[in-house]
Amino acid sequence: MEIAKFVLQALAVFIALAGLGYTILSAWKRAQERKLQTALQELQDQMNSVVEAIKKEISEERQHRVENVNRLHTRIDEMQKDLISDLQAKMSRMEGELKGVSNILTQIQGWFIDQAKNKG
Repeated sequence: MEIAKFVLQALAVFIALAGLGYTILSAWKRAQERKLQTALQELQDQMNSVVEAIKKEISEERQHRVENVNRLHTRIDEMQKDLISDLQAKMSRMEGELKGVSNILTQIQGWFIDQAKNKG
């Protein structure tokens, strides 16, 4: 009978220690999970702040490039206007020169016709 009491007490102590161990293990596991969740949340917050910073930099770079493209369009428009006015001026001078050459050619043609009539 004493042995049975001893075995039952040993079994009861074992169950109590197992319950206590399980409780301690569960509390430790929950603490680890909270730490992990906290670390994950901090990491997520850091990632979000980095993503926001990158988005801001990209937006600023995009805006800068849009401004550069707009300035380039303005500069090209000015260059086109200058080119067109230069070409118009050159064509106008050429037209004047051609009118002067036309009179000379008419006179030369008349001279050849006169020479041909005189010889014939």
